[in-house]
Amino acid sequence: AKLDYSDTVGTFFPELPSYMHKITLENLMQHTSGLRRTHYQEKDSLENKEIFQNFLNAKSDSLLFEPGTDLSYSNSGYMLLAMIVEKVSHEGYAQFLRENVWKPLGMSNTFVMSRDKRGRDNLAIGYDGFGSIDDFNTLTYGSNGVYASAKDLLKWMQSLTTNSIIPYENKSKAWKPAVSKSGQLLHDNVREHIYHYGYGLFIFKDELKGLIGHSGAFGGFLNIMTKDLDHNREVIILTNNGRLIPIFEVGKAINHILRGQPYVYPKISIDYELRKRHYDHIDTAIQYYQELKASSPDKYKFDNEWELNRLGYALLADDRIVDAIKIFKLLVSEFPNRPNPYDSLGEAYYRNGQFKLSVESYKEALAIDENYNVDWIRMMLQKNEEQIKLIEKGQD
Repeated sequence: AKLDYSDTVGTFFPELPSYMHKITLENLMQHTSGLRRTHYQEKDSLENKEIFQNFLNAKSDSLLFEPGTDLSYSNSGYMLLAMIVEKVSHEGYAQFLRENVWKPLGMSNTFVMSRDKRGRDNLAIGYDGFGSIDDFNTLTYGSNGVYASAKDLLKWMQSLTTNSIIPYENKSKAWKPAVSKSGQLLHDNVREHIYHYGYGLFIFKDELKGLIGHSGAFGGFLNIMTKDLDHNREVIILTNNGRLIPIFEVGKAINHILRGQPYVYPKISIDYELRKRHYDHIDTAIQYYQELKASSPDKYKFDNEWELNRLGYALLADDRIVDAIKIFKLLVSEFPNRPNPYDSLGEAYYRNGQFKLSVESYKEALAIDENYNVDWIRMMLQKNEEQIKLIEKGQD
């Protein structure tokens, strides 16, 4: 074998900043590396070589925690894994996967996105759920970039519990939860959902125990695939119409139905309901929200903070900043003990030139959770203070 789980990043890329050297391959695979979620801006046509340059430039950066002591999802870590595959195999990432995974499994409708594949026939396009294109816009790979049909994904999921490509004994290590150095089970959070994490796979908990799988979201794409190890059964859901479909809840309901168990009917997106009916009149939308909450509290996703958050950011994207502030204020009132609503409100206040209110909002987010989105919030606090000083200087 050319690789071992205990091999370190510094072995492959000694030119990277020293704080990254001790991270192991296992740390990268289990998201226990301490690397931040991203070291890049999601801009058009970004490639892995630019990601690597960003790693090189991040010499003043640091890890979120000592590798192996905690778990935090990192796209950067999986991009780095793809670069290690290329370095060791002396092949491009796409070529390596094609020869060693896709061809042996008969996956004929799977590829890594590249410049020459943009615009090809029968390629899905991402939409925002309201008719506007929100497509995949980068050329990075490792954490994303692979296009596949549902049938091909089924072949891959089915191969997890066979001896094809890799012996089952080796593959089964992928669904053993990451543990800390002291032996404590670590968790991953995907919005309001909490899971254990293995080698590139969620290990589902509680009533979904026995399921492994993963979700994915980028632009207008939102997907999930699960495998029921107890029944050797797969569920794959691929969508390209925004993030309005409660895909986790749909997947959970399907798995319960297949197991012959009671299921909860997925709730309707309140973001979608408000945008569909009253997007042009936010005061009316807020009134409609309160009416629906009073009359149909269990029908819509009132318990999900990301619904109003998504609506607020849609308004920001349309430069309707005052309306966005109204929605984020509603979000704060609905979820007063969560840091994200204050973070979002702080950004809207900043965009509106209300710098002191922005500072108050960001500080409130950190008061709730001092580690929440801390780099971003510190940067925004600094930008607010700079603006406040400029205003005060102009008043002297």
